[in-house]
Amino acid sequence: MANVENLQMGPCSVFFKGVDLGLTKGGVEVEFGTEVNQITADQFGETAVDEVINGRSIVVRVPLAESDLSKLLTVIPGSTLVGTTTKKLVVKASAGTSLRSLAGVLVCHPYERDASDKEFDLLVYEAMAKGDFSFAYRSGDQRVYNLEFSGYVNLDTGNLFEMGDPAAAGGVSLIGAIADRAGQVDVPVNFNVASHFAGATSYAATGLPTGLSINAASGLISGTPSTATGSPFTVKITASNGGASITDTFTWVINA
Repeated sequence: MANVENLQMGPCSVFFKGVDLGLTKGGVEVEFGTEVNQITADQFGETAVDEVINGRSIVVRVPLAESDLSKLLTVIPGSTLVGTTTKKLVVKASAGTSLRSLAGVLVCHPYERDASDKEFDLLVYEAMAKGDFSFAYRSGDQRVYNLEFSGYVNLDTGNLFEMGDPAAAGGVSLIGAIADRAGQVDVPVNFNVASHFAGATSYAATGLPTGLSINAASGLISGTPSTATGSPFTVKITASNGGASITDTFTWVINA
């Protein structure tokens, strides 16, 4: 049995992996579901005496009104942007692609709220869109890409999503997703991830390019990439405060 609640967010600013997806048309919709099993007993027939949660899910539907191909590149798995002045988006079949491996932080911020007022923000820790959309070429019709993001559980914390101010006491929150990065072999790197988190006192990283390391206390990633072998690197940052933690994942390309 699934219990589903729909939440209409209305006009929102939507950020995925730190990228502002731009204008929307029709309002963002959030669907939160809980799958349960009913427990019954002979003495009470089919009347439930308890319910046990099997799992939970969250889906965020974003009606994207943008036609910027670089924004679509962010949310369509297996896509490649070709060209500079004139552009085209090439989408591959991508059979066997893990959507979780492409997931990142999705943030919805109600448009009528000041940027510093995060009381009604929605943050999904691990989200990705399948890339499905449909539209019609008809006179007078506005092209809208109706994207559907699915949320996945954070494997380190068991968290699915959060609502409210990320700076709330006692927790660690992501206040700005880490964007994908690029670097060069033999070119020194100094990149601090601390500004992307609130409430963290220590930091850890996995998947860093060869030659780089992170300062656990400050969050500074430094060093000199020694090889491009293995690029692109999938880097996961874990920020914690001794009691709570949160992760963010991004791609780091190292060019030879």
